[in-house]
Amino acid sequence: MADLKFQIGDQVVVTGTMYQSANGQLPERTLTRATAVVTRIAENASHPYAINNTLGWFDEQSLTKYVEPPVHIGDKVSLIKNVTYSGKRLNKVRQSYEVLEIDGEKAILGHNGIQSTIVNVWNLKKL
Repeated sequence: MADLKFQIGDQVVVTGTMYQSANGQLPERTLTRATAVVTRIAENASHPYAINNTLGWFDEQSLTKYVEPPVHIGDKVSLIKNVTYSGKRLNKVRQSYEVLEIDGEKAILGHNGIQSTIVNVWNLKKL
């Protein structure tokens, strides 16, 4: 297993094709930005990584190391860049927002509990 990038217990972000078995030929479905834990490894297999107690099996290129976001739900934040999650420029920007929800890299921001915009979590600075 010396050649494998990830180990059992590693927290990862999965974006890629899931297979029913480590050497499966037919893809079952695709995951996008799903946070998971590597729970099994099949050395020398086509799809060596099983996640979340064998939800499915994945190739190494489908996994990236999970990095804790810089902010959490309830934090007061400001924007680093004046753009939405999709990259569009925001016309009206507040001095501060509250993080209402986080879904992967998407942060739903609000003011006084009312949703204002959706941005990338890496575009936020904690106040």
